[in-house]
Amino acid sequence: MLSFGRCRARIPIVKSIAILAGGLALGLAVVSCSSRDGGGVQAASLDGGRIYREQCVRCHGANGEGVAGKHDETLYGEKSVESLSRLIARTMPEDREQKTRPDEARAVAEYLHGAFYSPEARARNHPAKVEFSRLTHRQYRESIADLVGGFRTVRQATRSGGLSAEYFSSEGMNKKKAKALERTDRTVAFDFGEGAPEKGIVADQFSVAWNGSLLAPRTGAYSFRVTTPNGARLYFNTDLAAGDNNSRDDSDARRQAALIDLWVSSEGTVRAGEAEVFLLGGRSYPLRLDFFKFKEKTASVKFEWKPPHGVWQVVPADALSPERSSMTTIVGTPFPPDDSSVGYERGTSISKAWHEATTKAAVEVAGGVVARLDLLTRTDRRSTNRVEALRSFCTDFAERAFEDPSTPGFAPRSWTGTSRMAPHRRPR
Repeated sequence: MLSFGRCRARIPIVKSIAILAGGLALGLAVVSCSSRDGGGVQAASLDGGRIYREQCVRCHGANGEGVAGKHDETLYGEKSVESLSRLIARTMPEDREQKTRPDEARAVAEYLHGAFYSPEARARNHPAKVEFSRLTHRQYRESIADLVGGFRTVRQATRSGGLSAEYFSSEGMNKKKAKALERTDRTVAFDFGEGAPEKGIVADQFSVAWNGSLLAPRTGAYSFRVTTPNGARLYFNTDLAAGDNNSRDDSDARRQAALIDLWVSSEGTVRAGEAEVFLLGGRSYPLRLDFFKFKEKTASVKFEWKPPHGVWQVVPADALSPERSSMTTIVGTPFPPDDSSVGYERGTSISKAWHEATTKAAVEVAGGVVARLDLLTRTDRRSTNRVEALRSFCTDFAERAFEDPSTPGFAPRSWTGTSRMAPHRRPR
């Protein structure tokens, strides 16, 4: 079974190879080599390595690593041989008035520059380390969201401030007989008591439809709760179907399953429905909350959430937007922990648990794609080009999933998906 990972416009199989480049240390390295007593080594027998080993190791170490109490700094840097030669001839040895002859300084500079001082020498002595790694949980989920989202025009909410609200007068099964009011409600926490929301609405029969988006400030598990003694349905991060306008209870149009369904009231008893979903931070998610009162004595409704590592509270206005968003494909399959031993999350071990998780996630994603084929291919079973569209979709999906940026001549395709942080204020 294939599993997907994210690298913007390509999705590799389970594991990707990361080449860790060695860092280049910068700084001034001072060579404190002593010249020979009695005038130094004759030019005919100059050997920079021998001079260094005989006269410099005691202070600088065999590989320029430094010696505690004498010269702690490592002999690493980016000076040229000429610059090192001049520095050695001018300053070394530090404790003697007579300094190193230019020809000796040149020989030593050439040796240490090629042996361990220069960036090239350090790269040769410590070659780049190749490690196997994989995508982190978030990278995996972001990749799937962008891959599937790339087949539609993605809409993201850009402003906060509450939800768009439509208030209706009702009559029997017709929950939306006549629109009486349209406005933006900053939160959904209303206690209408025995009265009506506004003038012109009958107190014992009315409904409200709140539409817009939820802005997720961070990645993690979110819990939602709707509390009411009346009827309510919460649709979240889904493509609404034709029958989801809830205009009439006796409609035979297909309806989408609600995340929280409290549509059938129980003689005015206050009830609470809860659900938990995993969300990717920095994205907006479509939601609609439908509410109605039908001859109960009182009416009230409250929409709450518990964000990751948070507490239950009414969903605040800066986490709600009156703008509509597109559905985002979110992988709900649990994964084994990522590695945090290096101080940040990274994918390392490709274990049996990881393989099983990505296999289950692939099956989950495949099921979601099949369920939304009409939207993703912009066709339906009555379309004359249905078979051709499905074939084209499968080919395009596979090509996008396995695009390899390391391939010569690679050019990223234009995507309509997004993983950028939406430009809205985050709830504190």
